[in-house]
Amino acid sequence: MSKPHSVHVSLGDRSYDVYIAAGAIDAIRQSIDTEKYSQAVIVSETTVAPLYAERVADALRGQTSWGVRIATPFAAGEPNKTLATASSVLDDVLGGDPPVDRTTLIVALGGGVTGDLAGFVAAVALRGLPFVQVPTTLLAMVDSSVGGKTGVDHDAGKNLIGA
Repeated sequence: MSKPHSVHVSLGDRSYDVYIAAGAIDAIRQSIDTEKYSQAVIVSETTVAPLYAERVADALRGQTSWGVRIATPFAAGEPNKTLATASSVLDDVLGGDPPVDRTTLIVALGGGVTGDLAGFVAAVALRGLPFVQVPTTLLAMVDSSVGGKTGVDHDAGKNLIGA
């Protein structure tokens, strides 16, 4: 990995850092304080998960037995950013072994749809779980992964249900 650059987004108690580096996906563990979390669940979709999910899981595990699991990928694309898909992902996240608790980190791996949906799942599971985005598209890197907005679509319009 090249030397990482970080940009601090100052939002009071909602502040966060953005890490930018070539090869950052393989060094993700260095950007996350794994001491704060009991485990991680990677949420991704059917296009990105086969390409990167195991690689991210291995990088998060590092040389330890820190618990990392990959939720069943959901169907890719905006038409699947729905409450039904969120419910399916919640079933997988909440029904996994070991069970999630308030120290379970949700890792969104993918583009904007994944970040929105996984962020919504993190917001509603146990009334709020910690959440990290690993954006894999340029648009997600500069838009949907910035600002903390998450949500799903409704028949009445885009992004009408969210946190």
